[in-house]
Order: sequence, then structure tokens, then C-alpha cells
Amino acid sequence: MAQQIHKLNEKINEDALSKLKNARYAKRRYRYLYQQFIKEYIPFSIILLDSDNFKQVNDEFGHMIGDLVIKYIGKILLSIKETYKNELNICRIGGDEFLVILPSTTIKDAKDVAFMIKEAFEQRPFCENEILTNITFSMGVGEIQLNETLEDFLHRVDTHLYRAKRNGKNDIDFNVSNLI
Repeated sequence: MAQQIHKLNEKINEDALSKLKNARYAKRRYRYLYQQFIKEYIPFSIILLDSDNFKQVNDEFGHMIGDLVIKYIGKILLSIKETYKNELNICRIGGDEFLVILPSTTIKDAKDVAFMIKEAFEQRPFCENEILTNITFSMGVGEIQLNETLEDFLHRVDTHLYRAKRNGKNDIDFNVSNLI
């Protein structure tokens, strides 16, 4: 019975398409890490990713291919999770938006993970049904700061993401805050 409850909890917290954790899990996880930061000053960082060209893929090739792209993204992000030593949490939080939660991680290490993600997608283009395309992301990267609310932190990283989007590149762009 305990094993069945565990399996059910895993399914509740999993995005069915990407096989990553879902938005519900992400909220619980970063709220927990925020409370840990407030009590014990244990840092954590997040990377917010948004696909640069997902809408084009859906418009040009259809939603079935779009679903395959989400599965592909999930597969690559899960492979990064397996190779990274820290217990990072990777979540799909919206259609083509993803969140990487990095417990006990400073901005320097979070940037390293972001570059690892960038390289993984550059090295492995999406290839399905005679469609070959690179999937790229804009990213916002940040570390929680003292005297910052969780909402302010999430907003700050989201702002970095949209600043990266506005750069107009079809590539990953890093905008990292350095609040003192």
C-alpha cells in the first residue's frame, strides 16, 4: 500500500508529456527552499527557461510535433539532471516554460548549469519525421538575496528572462542579477 501511495504521489507531481516535475511540485519546492533560506540562510538559485521558437514549431508543423518537442526537451533536461551532482529539480511550469530549482546553489553554479543546458541543446538538435531544428531558450538566472521576498525573487528572475527574450537572439541569453 505504501508503495502504491508513493507511485501515486510521483504521478501527481509529474508532467505527463515531458516526464518532468509539474508546476504544483515547483511551487511547493521553492517555497520550502525559501523557508529554509529564511531560517538557516541556505542559498538557492533558479533558472527560468522559455523556448524561443516553440510557437513557430507548432504553427509550422502542428501540435503533434509540438508535443514531440516537449518530450524531447524533457528527455534532454532529465539527462542533465542525471549528470549534475546537485539535487536539482526540473519542472515544466507552462506550455514551453521550464524551471530549474537548484537547492544549496549560488549564482556561479547556477550559471554553470545554464551553460550546460545551452550546450546540451546545441549538441542535440530535434530530429523527427524529417524535421531537423535546433530548440533554443532564453533564460533568466538568479540566486535568492537577503531581504528579498519569494515573490520579488521570482519576479526578478522573470524580468531577466524577458530581457533575454527582447535581445532578439534565437539563442540562450543570460541576464544575471548581482544584487548586493
